[in-house]
Amino acid sequence: MIHAGRAPLRSAALILAALAAIVMLAAPGAAQTPSSAAVPSADWPQFHFAADRSGFNAGETTLNASNVSQLGLSWRTTISNAPLSPPVVAGGTVYVGSNDGNLYALSASTGGILWRGPTGGSIPESPAVDGDRVFVGSDDTNVYAFPTSCSTPCAALWATPTAGRITTAPAVVNGVVYVGAGSGAEGDLWAFDAATGAVPWTAHLASPPYGVAVANNVVYVTDGLLYAFPASCSTPCSPLWTGGSAGTVPVVGSGAVFSDARYINSAFNAFPATASCSTPCPALWTGLTNLGTSSGAAVAGENVYLPEGDGTLAAFPVACSTYCSPSWTA
Repeated sequence: MIHAGRAPLRSAALILAALAAIVMLAAPGAAQTPSSAAVPSADWPQFHFAADRSGFNAGETTLNASNVSQLGLSWRTTISNAPLSPPVVAGGTVYVGSNDGNLYALSASTGGILWRGPTGGSIPESPAVDGDRVFVGSDDTNVYAFPTSCSTPCAALWATPTAGRITTAPAVVNGVVYVGAGSGAEGDLWAFDAATGAVPWTAHLASPPYGVAVANNVVYVTDGLLYAFPASCSTPCSPLWTGGSAGTVPVVGSGAVFSDARYINSAFNAFPATASCSTPCPALWTGLTNLGTSSGAAVAGENVYLPEGDGTLAAFPVACSTYCSPSWTA
């Protein structure tokens, strides 16, 4: 059974209508991600764009309300007869995991398969690209690092086991890969050295984690509650603080950490993005939603956007108070 926090798997045909069009339309350039790593404007190298999971690329300025309707299908490539993970894009290459156990690299301009790298299990979570390496978690419990320039079959640079099935997309920042894994009803947060695969520390969680985000040397992870860990730690790593209900991927932006409580109480919570808070850390504000969601939000400027479980898109003001009402819904 797929972990409830996972992003939906896609069908065997990889269809990147909007994504492929953005790759073609966006002009070369550089933008500062919230983690201060330079990323070309057409790239989307990690799940929700960056390690902070903001879901926002400030460097992409080609698309706007006047031309978004002109997006069309650029190419379609059949990867395998198995569902696919959400893809990422870096350096003109699309990376996507498959339930056939392979990580695939495709040309972003043509959709041609450049290479594939085998793992020992399904890959339902997004890969993450950092420099000349691409990281991915497999259902064989291992986290893998592959070179971005390779040929089939691509051999992993390293593969390091965890104590359970990988339940989050890797978050990579400052030479460290952070991944959540679950075994039975419990879970763990793992930190890997991006160069060697060594494990500098782990932290135990009460449940398999839904998502991991990193910002300003703090690692945020959700398993029904929100936890804040120091980016540099030792095993067993203890949280800096623990917050309230948080059942989706944590999203960091505008000084806050956002997570929906999922199906617990239809509440969308904003916590302070800080290393210092009491436990339980009180929410900055709570917004009421129509129906809980398993999807992560996106934050940009003065708004945070939440796809609700009933198909509604709600825009909440970043600066708000309990009970916060959305500025608009669609």
